[in-house]
Amino acid sequence: MNVTSIARYFVLFVLFVFVHYCEGLPSFGGVSFAQLWKLPILFYFIFCLYKYDRKWFRFEKVSYLYSFENFFCPYVIEKPFTILIHASKQLPLVLVFNFFLIKFKNNKAVLEKILYTIPQYIALTSLLVLLGVVTPLKDFKSADVYIENMYYYAGLFGAVHGSSSYFGLSAIILLFGFRQKRFVTKGQKIYNIILIGILLVSLYKTYVRTGWLMFAVGFFMLVWDRQYVNLKNLYKYIFLFAMLILGFQILYSNSAELQARFSEKSRYSKDSSVNVDGSGRFTFWKVSVENYPKNNFYKLLFGKGEDEVKADIEKVTGMRVFSHNHYVDNLAQYGMLGFVLYIIYDIAIFFFIKKKGKGSPYQRLSYTCFVMYVIFCFFQTDMYFWFAVLFAASLVLMYLSSTEAVVEE
Repeated sequence: MNVTSIARYFVLFVLFVFVHYCEGLPSFGGVSFAQLWKLPILFYFIFCLYKYDRKWFRFEKVSYLYSFENFFCPYVIEKPFTILIHASKQLPLVLVFNFFLIKFKNNKAVLEKILYTIPQYIALTSLLVLLGVVTPLKDFKSADVYIENMYYYAGLFGAVHGSSSYFGLSAIILLFGFRQKRFVTKGQKIYNIILIGILLVSLYKTYVRTGWLMFAVGFFMLVWDRQYVNLKNLYKYIFLFAMLILGFQILYSNSAELQARFSEKSRYSKDSSVNVDGSGRFTFWKVSVENYPKNNFYKLLFGKGEDEVKADIEKVTGMRVFSHNHYVDNLAQYGMLGFVLYIIYDIAIFFFIKKKGKGSPYQRLSYTCFVMYVIFCFFQTDMYFWFAVLFAASLVLMYLSSTEAVVEE
């Protein structure tokens, strides 16, 4: 990298840190700073849909149809802004995908640089917080329910579960860079190894099991190659996974926080006002699914909205929370139509990767992103912004470098 490239890298990083630091500011008129800086970008990406005419892929069409379906939920009359926010959260992946495909169809090198730079920025931003150089405006969420003075770590990225998905995916992408021999010089290798270490420490400190599972599955998908599994190479895999298991066992034996998060024991289990075990996810799912058939015909089709679903869960558990499963929430909040559209959307992404990624080195990364995303949806909600951006970059690079790399004008 020359001096100009280094300067540009540093300036953009400072801007990245500043924007995420400001996300800790109080909401203004019900609009958070995170929404304030992302919405104009999304509107520009929407403008690109009309400015550049191209045939959409099936997963794009279904995504837009799903977002449109949200507005038929009766909850839109009571809280239209909430519906708008939910519908817009579905759009970053497809909008960024469209933008990247248009802008970088003749310049994959720039998009590759974006793919690897964002994870580096995420790691460096977390490092500033870990070292105490930058203090988030919002306090970290307390985890006293498990251990006194325990906190979920989120860095400057607000929501702890979103942060865990960022840390896990960023580590996977940088590891993929090593697999693809992206980092050539000794300095590049050392720099990115350090960043991976920072991301893994950050991921661990989130104490989010969903994030841990996403990374574990993503790592397995990244390193596993059936064509290399033979007697000559099998011992390497056995040694690798033996070391991982041993490392986890040592860490588990010496970490009260880790034991608490895996034991499913919390203060809720001793609190008579809260009728759940552990995290309560299975109870939340059960309540939402059991209450779904009790709706009228319109609500069976289009759902009954967030407030009523949370009220159902609160009656049983004492906690006013969502279902902690994006598929269950789609059924309960947006009805059978919303649920079916979302399932079709996931299937369409899978087949896009399978059919349009043939011959591309990025097909493996896209599969990995997809599975990590499904895991996150199964235990939490839809993907967060930077996860969507990185996933979209992987999909575009996969398509442009595949044997079917023909951009439909």
